[in-house]
Amino acid sequence: MKYINSVNRGGWVMTVCIIITLVFLLSTAAMLTMFQSPEPQTFRPTDWQTGRPTDIPLQIASYGDIIISPPHSYKNMTLFIISKPQEATPEQDMLTLAEGLEQKSVKVSEKEQAEVQKLYIENNSDKPLFIQVGDVIKGGKQDRTIQVSLIIPPHSDKVEIPSLCVEQGRWSGRSGYFDTIAPACAPTKELRMGVQTGSQSYVWEKAAEYKSNVRTAFGLQLSTTTSINEEMETPVIQKSSAEYEKAFADLLKDYPQSIGIAYVLNGEINTIDLYHSNKLFQRLYPKLLKTYANESVISESKDQTETVTAENIKEFITQMEKGTGTKEQVYDNEIVRLQNDAGITSDLRDRANNSVHRQYIKK
Repeated sequence: MKYINSVNRGGWVMTVCIIITLVFLLSTAAMLTMFQSPEPQTFRPTDWQTGRPTDIPLQIASYGDIIISPPHSYKNMTLFIISKPQEATPEQDMLTLAEGLEQKSVKVSEKEQAEVQKLYIENNSDKPLFIQVGDVIKGGKQDRTIQVSLIIPPHSDKVEIPSLCVEQGRWSGRSGYFDTIAPACAPTKELRMGVQTGSQSYVWEKAAEYKSNVRTAFGLQLSTTTSINEEMETPVIQKSSAEYEKAFADLLKDYPQSIGIAYVLNGEINTIDLYHSNKLFQRLYPKLLKTYANESVISESKDQTETVTAENIKEFITQMEKGTGTKEQVYDNEIVRLQNDAGITSDLRDRANNSVHRQYIKK
């Protein structure tokens, strides 16, 4: 009997030891998992490496009762300010990419095995981060532009974002990080269309064309790099662009409910940007203005012939609400892209299906 009790006690002790060992091993595994770098969160359901989904017929909701201002012109550039008396969504305080990089609360990096069309972004701030389609960032193995407008939540993990190269000739040097953003977005309509369609070869072609046009327009020597940033930062371009920017700098003071802008170049509709709030638009206005000014200074040298009216702008916006395209889910956002014979539209929508940023580009 004593022997049996001893065996029972021994078995019980062994069982306890096994349980304690298992608990220890499971805890250790959990701790190791906790301290491992999280896998970057990627776009779903589309794999950017294998291509976008097949185009389908699409229709996006109207922006509603927008009010389009009379034309405001300087030389060959005209702007229409677009207002909305009652905003569709409450004001949300967002961080722009320029602000995040300046504050060092946002990190943009390449993969370990760098890929032209993929970057990682981390938002370590307490605010949602807004990224504008066409933002141009400097660094890494090549300067890049961002393919889509996005909202990245506060304190995010690494998020995979689609990009395109705007510096064809370099694939070396610098760190794997991008710490500087250009003061303007993709500086021509053709480049913006290339970004929207995701065509790397077309973007390279139009980047080279932009660089050549700048050099020709201002009688400059040949470029020393293949990056569009070289021309965007050229003093003569900045000086000429500043004249346009000064002409429109105070324009929004007369439009306290403005949410967007229509840009007309040489009497033709070029690009329209609409935002969900006046606050976000106000903060992005200087960058949009510089983007359009950069294009205007190298276009055909003639004064604006005001053939475009506010009604033309409204008709074009309505026309661009139908077409064929794709829908893609990114976190709580939906990105809608569509095109038709008139142009290309991209629409960033939040979890409540509100349009946060919509861009129209006329073909």
